[in-house]
Amino acid sequence: MLVAHPLTGSPPLPVPPLLLAAVAVFLAAVLVTRVRASGGAAVVARTEPAWLWVPRLLSALVLLLLVVVARVGPVDEPDNLAAVAVVHLVWPLLLVSAVLVGPLVWRAVDPWWALGAAERLAAPPGNPPGDTRGDPPGGPGPPAEAHAGPSVWPAVALGAGWALFLGWYAVSVPPRTLGIALAAYTLVLVAGAVALGRARWLARADAVGLVVTWTGLLRRGLIWWTPPAGAAVLLGAVFGGVAFARLRLGATWGRVALSESAALWNRGGAVAAVVAGGALAYAAERWAVRRGAAGSVAVALVPMVAATAVATVLRRAMVAAQLVPRLATDPFDRGWRLLGPLGDGQAVDVNPWGTAVQQALAYAVLLLGALAAAWVVARRVRGVRARDPAAYTVYLTTFAAVVVATTR
Repeated sequence: MLVAHPLTGSPPLPVPPLLLAAVAVFLAAVLVTRVRASGGAAVVARTEPAWLWVPRLLSALVLLLLVVVARVGPVDEPDNLAAVAVVHLVWPLLLVSAVLVGPLVWRAVDPWWALGAAERLAAPPGNPPGDTRGDPPGGPGPPAEAHAGPSVWPAVALGAGWALFLGWYAVSVPPRTLGIALAAYTLVLVAGAVALGRARWLARADAVGLVVTWTGLLRRGLIWWTPPAGAAVLLGAVFGGVAFARLRLGATWGRVALSESAALWNRGGAVAAVVAGGALAYAAERWAVRRGAAGSVAVALVPMVAATAVATVLRRAMVAAQLVPRLATDPFDRGWRLLGPLGDGQAVDVNPWGTAVQQALAYAVLLLGALAAAWVVARRVRGVRARDPAAYTVYLTTFAAVVVATTR
């Protein structure tokens, strides 16, 4: 079954999850208190290459195709290209690619920046879009990563919606609902771009793009990044949704899923996880501001959110990668062969690489995320101590992520 998870329905790790979580937190604590803070200069904003319009346009076309496939394609998740690709493959791949390549990944594939070109239709004659609509320094384009930028509170609402979707449909993604969600998200971003301008609106509201872009700062700039207002809440809400999505796949929540009020518990649990994640991040950030370390909590959450999201869907991503070629060659189940021999059906291995390797990979991803978060906090905050708000954020999210990901 496609929705099987690498840590579900298989023998548990030989080491108790609580011990694994304790080891991860201990290593993060050692790193936090041993690395010296950095006084380096901020990253200089760069002008984006002109060729980026090509992949953006292709991404916009792919997005529109996925919306159509989700709405009118096959109704079963394993047979629907959008349901298989968006949550199980595209989402984690964007995060991994951002870590490996940097912020350029999202700037190159941002479909809403391409669709937001509709703002030109609303521009007064003789006043090209971008001249008076709050473009960032360096000309029209996505916001420069090194600057705080505008408040992202609108993105908190959209990001909470995305996190709720991940939590509600952790077991199975209904294609028709996914199509509505993608269409609604796109409509909000494009309408805002027309009303306020792409640079101004997308820098405030595109939750997915912001999370991926911030993840890309792990390669450069995260130490000196100044998070905008609302960044910590957005990241905390996404972390809550991702963690709850994994919890729903475990045996503990499985008992709840068999109760008569399963739907209510599922919805209520997702809402509680998202709200709790955002609220705790907000409180920690306020605490950090009072201690003179503003922005450190958001910085600490960036690696943990990315690592938890990837570890949660690790096995699904492996299975989805095997299914996508077959589904892409015939997205509407009409007997097409758009990809020729590449799309011919192949046997799908629902447990690629074996359970032990997948478990080790999931834990390794979480550990790397925890160590990256600890290193960034230690380099960013001068005179850091183990009880710094950002350090506490690393410890708490590391413990929660490891326990949730490694329990059956």
